[in-house]
Amino acid sequence: MLLSIKNLSKNFGDLEVLKDVNLDIEAGEVVVIIGPSGSGKSTLLRCINQLEVPSGGAIMYKDQDLLDKKTDIRKMREEIGMVFQRFNLFPLHTVLKKDLARVFQALRIEVNHEMDALQEMLEAALQVLRPGGRLSVLTYHSLEDRMVKNFVRSGRIDGKVEQDFYGRRLTPWRAINNKVIVPSAQEQEENPRSRSAKLRIAEKL
Repeated sequence: MLLSIKNLSKNFGDLEVLKDVNLDIEAGEVVVIIGPSGSGKSTLLRCINQLEVPSGGAIMYKDQDLLDKKTDIRKMREEIGMVFQRFNLFPLHTVLKKDLARVFQALRIEVNHEMDALQEMLEAALQVLRPGGRLSVLTYHSLEDRMVKNFVRSGRIDGKVEQDFYGRRLTPWRAINNKVIVPSAQEQEENPRSRSAKLRIAEKL
């Protein structure tokens, strides 16, 4: 057994975030943990990596007790990593925090193969949509938006535009919004995370 979690619990004051969690993962096995916001997914990962100290239970990694005070957790972290959704680890200066946030975002995109998933979705949409069907894609990163923009313009991920004998552009899409749709100033004020959102809509020809 690669990783074994038994009766794991974690409390923040009176708030019980994790209660009697049990999980066994074999070597080579891929496990996805899903659930609504606030259900304890990140807390569970933080407990495994000892960024949070569990309130109870046991975590065994390669038959070694991670909660044992004798365990060299720094050594174990060389094999147990975690990529954060947002860089909120330390109260760093604004410029440094922004640069490090970009690094963590790039790591997250690479580790989760987000660009590959987006490409698969776009190419699949081209196959399944009928003429007149619409593709709406909301992105939160400039790399993602660039891929969508290229695909809408040319029907290709690389954005290379093909032309017919008369020089007319050949594309399977018609852009509904030639200018990308972004949140209004009011929406950004109410929801700061929407600041990087970009919406593109195209109709299949």
